[in-house]
Amino acid sequence: MEEALRRIEVTYNNKLSALHLTGLGLVDLPELLLAAKHLTVLGLTDNQLEVLPESIARLENLRVLELGGNKLTSLPESIGTLKHLRVLMVRDNQLTALPDSIGELQSLRMLEVRNNLLPTLPASITKLVNLRELYLRTNQLTALPTGFSELKGLMKLDLAENIFSEPPVDQADFPNLSMFWL
Repeated sequence: MEEALRRIEVTYNNKLSALHLTGLGLVDLPELLLAAKHLTVLGLTDNQLEVLPESIARLENLRVLELGGNKLTSLPESIGTLKHLRVLMVRDNQLTALPDSIGELQSLRMLEVRNNLLPTLPASITKLVNLRELYLRTNQLTALPTGFSELKGLMKLDLAENIFSEPPVDQADFPNLSMFWL
């Protein structure tokens, strides 16, 4: 934790735009971090985070948020207010749902939620018209939301290792796909 606080203090004082706090055993986010409004990249992979606070919305300039390898079971609704977010990585957690507000992330280009416990996706995911990469491998998905095929911009789509009873999409519905796993 001391190392994390030192890195946050250096970032805060020097107005650095990227901060990686990987593998430091963090169980929550220090308040000082949430005051670093200039951050555009925040890496919190391989820690012990169980909750991401609603106050994450204070980091309004975030472009990249890496949360993989934690113990998160949900994401806060406030995540939808991060209007500049382009990359959201939450692989290898224990997510059982994504918030409806995920559909408000209109700048999002890449969403990685592989290796979680998602049984469904919110209908709002179909609003992510700028999404280019979507990784849903190894969840518990049985179906995709109505309108999912409207994500015409997808170039990479990974649906492998879920429990679909029939193919959930027709690859032909996604004219820009260069990589597809089912």
